[in-house]
This record gives sequence, C-alpha cells and structure tokens, in this order.
Amino acid sequence: MLVAINATLLLATLVIVLYPLWTKHGSTIVVAPPGAERRTALQAEKDAVYAAIRDLDFEYRTGKLSEEDYTSLRQDYRHRALALLKQYGDLEQTTEATPPCCAVLCRLRTSQSV
Repeated sequence: MLVAINATLLLATLVIVLYPLWTKHGSTIVVAPPGAERRTALQAEKDAVYAAIRDLDFEYRTGKLSEEDYTSLRQDYRHRALALLKQYGDLEQTTEATPPCCAVLCRLRTSQSV
C-alpha cells in the first residue's frame, strides 16, 4: 500500500515538473504599442485618484470630515485628476502622431531594397 502511494506521488511530481517540456510554445513576438506602459501607469493612477475622491465624498456624507477639510482635499484630488487626464491626452496625441511599428519596418525594408 505504501509503495503504491509513493509511486503515485512520484508520478504526479514528474508530470507536474516535466509537463512544460512536453507542451509546444509558439514563438510569437508581441510588440506593445508605443506608450503602452505609460498609458497603463496613468490609467492605474487615475483609477486610484477617482477611488480616493469617491471615498472622500463618502466620508464627508457620513460626517467624518469637516467642510474645510473636504473642500481642500477634494480640490487637491480634482487637480491631480485633471493633470492625469491632460497627460493621458498628450500621450494619446503623441502616439497617434507616431507611425505604428509595422509601418516603420515596411519603410525600412523598401528603402533598403531600392
């Protein structure tokens, strides 16, 4: 009985360890669009600021914040959100002005073949 349990555990361990070697992995290259990392970071920061504003509104409605603190904090968060939206818009304009990677590669290929 003990031998059967050990054999089963050994077989399960081998399958788990060796499974990645048996699977086929494609060699696809994923090219992120220009500014994708910055866009993701700005989106995450914008979401955090929006969540902070929602929390601030909730705390003010429940009476945990004074009117002065609420007004001051909300104004700060609002200015930060507007700055993030401006940065996001600027990033969108620069990435739209930049040709896609494929177009750049096609131009390089045609200029080299001529």
